[in-house]
Amino acid sequence: MFVIDVPYFSIRQTFFSKQSLLWSRHDRNADHTRYTIQHKDKLLGVAQRGNRLILNCDEDEFFDYWFAYFDLGTDYMQTNTKVGSLQSFIKDCSDYGSGVHVINSGAHESILTTILLYQQYVSEAKKLMAWLCENFGDERRKIVSGLGSIKYYTVPTPEQIKAKDWLIGETFYDIDNPTNQDLQNMLTMDLLRMYIDDCCNGLYNPESVKDFDDEKLLMDLRMWDWLPTEKERKRVMLYGFGRKNVFPMSDYASKKIKKHTRIDADIYIDWYLGDSDYKGFAYQYMMYKFINPIERLDKWVW
Repeated sequence: MFVIDVPYFSIRQTFFSKQSLLWSRHDRNADHTRYTIQHKDKLLGVAQRGNRLILNCDEDEFFDYWFAYFDLGTDYMQTNTKVGSLQSFIKDCSDYGSGVHVINSGAHESILTTILLYQQYVSEAKKLMAWLCENFGDERRKIVSGLGSIKYYTVPTPEQIKAKDWLIGETFYDIDNPTNQDLQNMLTMDLLRMYIDDCCNGLYNPESVKDFDDEKLLMDLRMWDWLPTEKERKRVMLYGFGRKNVFPMSDYASKKIKKHTRIDADIYIDWYLGDSDYKGFAYQYMMYKFINPIERLDKWVW
């Protein structure tokens, strides 16, 4: 057990920001909700009392593993102030989601998540991620305070997935009589196959590009068919490579920005964010507000 006080960080808000498919919420009716967070081969149990985080790990694991994952090296008080100074609507968003952190999930996990989310509902993408972990990851168990012994499966590496026959057949779609969801799952699996093949054939290695400057990294990500649009590429830059100066614009975000500001989204972002180093933070604050209206926040279960 490790306890630490962290201002400007809300596990609850970060959970509801839906950046990861590997967070779970437990004891929803309790005064103090518990969360489990899976990353690579680790599982973390965490609860929060005000600014205090109560974590089911030791101090070494926290600083070696979770400190960077939760982006705790960033001064979010300063970040929130800087983002809020950009424009009034952006300030509304940063005030509303002031406890949201941009998690650093790493290149492989962020690419898997991005591919699974492509044209999928979050609930469906979570099922696909759980399927990948259960079928190709390693089974582990961990004792989590208040929750007992929890079985989980590690996030599989490309090599683990490639090593098995991973044609999913009727697991996620009916080839003979496909529904619209079946067709979408087929597309998702095709993108995953391309990514896994490129990794295992030595064509793609995130370690070889992690030190590229932003422009060169974006150009490299444009080469790969498994990241079909600019939104997906910038999402990987933000969560996988820690580039906080990108804004992964989507049709959803574009419509919401125009609705709230009455300005075309691309023009709005260009005017008020421009070359700002805080674009990624602004994006995350905006998305949290868009997907979590006050009256619906406690009703979201996923």
